[in-house]
Amino acid sequence: MNTNIHEVTNNFFVLMKKYLLKQISANSFEDKYIDLWNVYVDSENQSEIARNVSDSIGRVFTAIDVFNPDSKNRANYEIDENQLRKEVKMELLKIKPELEKELL
Repeated sequence: MNTNIHEVTNNFFVLMKKYLLKQISANSFEDKYIDLWNVYVDSENQSEIARNVSDSIGRVFTAIDVFNPDSKNRANYEIDENQLRKEVKMELLKIKPELEKELL
């Protein structure tokens, strides 16, 4: 699959910003992120992405994986929406300068 990996990483960046600005719900963010993740992991040119960006994309995926909005059925290791938002913000702040450099 010949995917433009820089376009995919930019889409992660835009999606994370939309989530943090509350332009999309947590469930929508989760679904869209997983869709992007599938494109990303199927890409043959992931090595073109800076290591810290790749790591942050993976950490957000992990946070989504343990996200459970249902407080009544949440296991000890699962996180709520507030924690998911914190994780996304932390990772976005780490990679924002690198992604903006790539877009120039």
